Amino acid sequence: MIKCIAINDEPPVLDLVKGHIEKTEELELLAVFNDPIEGLAFIQKEKVPLLFLDINMPGYKSHLHFFLSRICFRKLSSRHIRLST
Repeated sequence: MIKCIAINDEPPVLDLVKGHIEKTEELELLAVFNDPIEGLAFIQKEKVPLLFLDINMPGYKSHLHFFLSRICFRKLSSRHIRLST
């Protein structure tokens, strides 16, 4: 099973992503977040190889650039990121 999390500021979209992940036997959903800051805090503590991330979150643009740089350049596990808008 591939562990993953989802981050999106729109609850209906987050619910849709969550539903698709839960229907996929190969994926294990560890958590969902509507705040990217909380998501970053989570992945700093947990090994999460797959991330479903909304990159168009008003009010979080500067945080998202920081968020992505922290994820992409850390020397932890290899990560796969699925971006959505």
